[in-house]
Amino acid sequence: MGVRKGESRDITVTFPARTSVPELAGKEAIFEVTCEKVQRRVLPETDDTFAKKVRSDLTWAELDSKLHEGVEQECAEIQRKQTHRALERALIKSLPADFEVPETLLEEVSKERFAMMLGDLRERGTSDEQLKEYITPENYKKYLAISRPMSATQVKADFSLKEVCR
Repeated sequence: MGVRKGESRDITVTFPARTSVPELAGKEAIFEVTCEKVQRRVLPETDDTFAKKVRSDLTWAELDSKLHEGVEQECAEIQRKQTHRALERALIKSLPADFEVPETLLEEVSKERFAMMLGDLRERGTSDEQLKEYITPENYKKYLAISRPMSATQVKADFSLKEVCR
């Protein structure tokens, strides 16, 4: 912002903790960048012509209504998920302090979560060869250590919800 074509600037960035090059995690770097092109976004008029470009059988009023409906549905879904999470947290807090999750259930839930993570990676375009690199005993042990608290919380929430439903 505030730069002209041909102008150069130094940009300082900090690499995130989780980066593809672990040696760079948390370190600062300075990049010299040059502006090659300045553009201005021009938004179209919100009218029937615009609506027809989105879907040929819609007017602006219908498109606007559908957009509002979609946003309302998304907000309702977010609210539902937040309420569900809050309920789960409250139920988990109500469990006795000495409530222990059986190790076999923890292992089962963790395996399911690991499989779902691999499936998500595949859906995002990760090749089978890359997935095979992830599936090592060392990586699985690391995953189990990281996911143990989440898996325990999931099992506790499931137990609590089942008890409430009785």
